[in-house]
Amino acid sequence: MFIGVRVVRGPDWKWGDQDGGKGCVGTVVPAQAKDSVTGVWVRWDSGQAANYRAGGASGKYDLRIYDNAQLGVKHPNVECDCCQERGVVGIRWKCLECHDFDLCHSCYNEGKHDLGHRFTRIETNSVPGFEVPCRFGALKCRSLGIFPGARVMRGPDWEWEDQDGGDGKVGTVSEVSGAKGSHRSWVSVQWPNRSINQYRRGHEGKLDLRYTEKETMGDFYIEHLPRLDGTRVRPYLDSGDKVRLLDMDPLKLKELQLERCGWNEEIKDCRGKVGEVIMVDKDGDVKVNFGGSSYFINPLCLVMEKKKEAEETSAGALDTNVGELLAALLLKSELEKLRGGLLDGSADTSGGAALFQAAATGNTNKVREIISDHPEAVKFQTGGTQRQTALQAASHRGHMDVVTALVKAKAPLEKQDEDGDTALAYAVLGDKPEIVKCLLQAGSNINAADNNSLTPLHLAAVKGHQTCVEVLLKHDQQKCDVNYKDKDGDSPLFLAIPKNNKQIIHWLINHPRINLRQVNKKGFNSLHHAVFCQITFAVEGILKASPNMINIAKNDGFSALHLAALNGLSDITLILVKQAGCNKELKTNNGQTALHLAVDKTHNKCIEALVNNGANVNAQDSDGDTSLHLVMMKASMKDIMRVTPLGQLLQLAEQLGDGGSSSDQKSNLVAIAVYLIKNGADIYIKNKKGSNVLDVTLNPGVEKLLKDLHQKKRLERAVKNTQDVSCKVS
Repeated sequence: MFIGVRVVRGPDWKWGDQDGGKGCVGTVVPAQAKDSVTGVWVRWDSGQAANYRAGGASGKYDLRIYDNAQLGVKHPNVECDCCQERGVVGIRWKCLECHDFDLCHSCYNEGKHDLGHRFTRIETNSVPGFEVPCRFGALKCRSLGIFPGARVMRGPDWEWEDQDGGDGKVGTVSEVSGAKGSHRSWVSVQWPNRSINQYRRGHEGKLDLRYTEKETMGDFYIEHLPRLDGTRVRPYLDSGDKVRLLDMDPLKLKELQLERCGWNEEIKDCRGKVGEVIMVDKDGDVKVNFGGSSYFINPLCLVMEKKKEAEETSAGALDTNVGELLAALLLKSELEKLRGGLLDGSADTSGGAALFQAAATGNTNKVREIISDHPEAVKFQTGGTQRQTALQAASHRGHMDVVTALVKAKAPLEKQDEDGDTALAYAVLGDKPEIVKCLLQAGSNINAADNNSLTPLHLAAVKGHQTCVEVLLKHDQQKCDVNYKDKDGDSPLFLAIPKNNKQIIHWLINHPRINLRQVNKKGFNSLHHAVFCQITFAVEGILKASPNMINIAKNDGFSALHLAALNGLSDITLILVKQAGCNKELKTNNGQTALHLAVDKTHNKCIEALVNNGANVNAQDSDGDTSLHLVMMKASMKDIMRVTPLGQLLQLAEQLGDGGSSSDQKSNLVAIAVYLIKNGADIYIKNKKGSNVLDVTLNPGVEKLLKDLHQKKRLERAVKNTQDVSCKVS
């Protein structure tokens, strides 16, 4: 049922590096053995295939769903509020702390939006979703596999003759694409003969390629991904979908059917045939119609053949030119209500309903006629929950002549709808800068805030409406409050930063009235927030405008450098440590330096950036622990040190000392310990319990290893000091 879905190892994984290593991605494929009836089969991007547990009787989950877009999952009328992808495909993430804020799967994993906000994970368009904790401090994992930049060659399902130039040729993946009814299931590859073609990477469970060198699509929050439960098909099946009954051994099919749905001898005649889904019951059993006969089928016996075409609503279908689908739907709803009122015989004596309809559709002559007959109609607001005015509707749609007529007729500029939005806010939301300019010249309050304390500048910044931002900032009759705080204490700059519109960010950072040190309700100033959102451009811009902010700490003692180190943001860490005046020894309220945090989270590149730029490797936290204490005391490190032979550890240390690298946990922790000692970490410093590093090292062999490395480093320093003295004397 999940054939084509992209997966990674799950919570009950026990198969070593069968997948190619942590973070490596594979594709669910049809059973690779005729008698295989349990679990699911996965072919990893390396080309290897195996069968794994997926819930059911085993109760174990070896896999998580990394991406379900290959099944055709799409949220038709949802737009990602960061990358503006309309019709989000694959897993959708909805913020629980912001009104109507959604992220696509990529933006969620890239850390867009506030990492402290909780989200709902929505796997398909037909399920309510599952709440996940905030991303701040959550475990991240680097994806690895057939992604752009990967080097690939023919894989197990190759059927393209010598398109690649011949067996054994290696090409480079250039992009990921989809096909009708399936997304992110194909990749383009350029071969040495310069030909470029597309190949299946999950489409219908086929993998035309295998990697010779894997590439990454960045980090993802592994514990926020759904487990692959082979029995949980309701979110992925709808009435009308086409499914195929697997052509399996009749006895195995009967065995599976008897486990859940019962057996009818006629079912075996449907093997390999395509049927139409009638319903999915509450237990997940699927009722399928095969040529007029219907049976309940165990979902483990079915594969998706074709999704029913989704009916998408587009702005064009409304026969209106609107900037945002949601607002257009609301306005259309109001128009339909008004038309209904007029048709059912109720009289529109004020002319307000007719004026609203004329304004919304841009009928200027009709607007002027109604105003002439009913001057008070300009004050009319629609009924229901929206409470919209004619001026708001015309402003949002950009009907300049209508707006001019309404303003001239003294239409109320500051009338608010149910959400507290004025006509100026509607013009901003519709991205109509000329209307914004017109309303400001007419006297609209430039800082009018809605029910969430969002001003027009907040709205323009968060929507990325650059020209509207420019008009608001340059308006000289009123001062636009660039420091106005919304209900969360965020200024327009705070909302602009995660959107990463460089021009808007630049204007706000360098505005003469901006207060970059202003904090929101979480205690973040603009620099903290820029780091938290991982927006390098904003970090550099803020430091250029206000370099003295580099060492400002939040109430918990976290500076921008602490935040970068904690979250593994190596590029930003490097920017911060190279900033003039950066205090790398600042401590949090728990006495932790940035190096302590980077070491505790095993963020290697951050550790290197800090140590290479002068961070004190022997700094002690409030418990007196150095960074080396933390490495050796990690529970995982203790387990590793107990079971790993000393000879292997020495070999690892030698490899890593020669510039080698490894992604597995064992090698990584050894690498950190070796790296710290080679950069001056003292194994004899005692913490507040009176324990030095050797005291918390459980394996005598490892204790000797650390002593030897430490002694070697001391001798190297002694020789260097002797040489320096000799040079001075001579």
